[in-house]
Amino acid sequence: MNITVRIFRAAFIIGVTVLRQFSCFAQDSTAIKVSSPFESLPVKDVVAKGNSTGMVEIVMTFQNNIPKLADIYLSLGTFNDFGVTDDKGNKYKVFTNEGLIETSPINKGYKKVQSVQLGGKRMQTVTYLKDTLANGHQLPLRISIGKVDKSTQYIKEIHVRCILSLNHVWTGDQGYQVHNIKIAWDK
Repeated sequence: MNITVRIFRAAFIIGVTVLRQFSCFAQDSTAIKVSSPFESLPVKDVVAKGNSTGMVEIVMTFQNNIPKLADIYLSLGTFNDFGVTDDKGNKYKVFTNEGLIETSPINKGYKKVQSVQLGGKRMQTVTYLKDTLANGHQLPLRISIGKVDKSTQYIKEIHVRCILSLNHVWTGDQGYQVHNIKIAWDK
C-alpha cells in the first residue's frame, strides 16, 4: 500500500474517533435510558401513564438476577435521594416535615409526589421503603404524582437512592436513574 493511502486511512479513523467523543452523530435524545448501578438488580419495564385528572403513575420493575436474597432499601427523604423532573422543568419529591413551622421551606419549589409503593409496601410516614426479593423474582416500584400539566410529554428524569444487601451483607449504596419516559395520556 502506498503511503498516501495509509495516511488517508489513519486520518479518517482519527477523525471518526474525535467526532464520536464530541457526540456529533445524531442520537435520539428522547429514547428511554435506564442506569442500574447494580448488575444483580436491574430495573426494567419502565412506563408512565397519565389520566384525565392529571395524575401520572410511573412503574418500574426491579429484577433479582443472582441466587441470593436481595434486601432493597429505597431512601425517599430528600430530592437528592429521590426525585422526579418532567420535561417542563417541574421537580417532584416526597414532601417531608409538612406542617412543622421551622422546616416548612424544605418543600418549597417542589411539587408533591402523592405516593410511592414498593411491591405491596406503601410509604406512610417514614421516608424509605424496604423489601426483600428472592432470586428470579420481580418487584414493582410505583410512583404516583397528583397534578401534572397534560401538555407534559416526558418524565425527563427519575432518580432513587438504593441501599442493597445480598444475603443480609451490605453490597452498596448507589443511585438508579431513568431518563426520558414518555407519558401515555388517556384520551
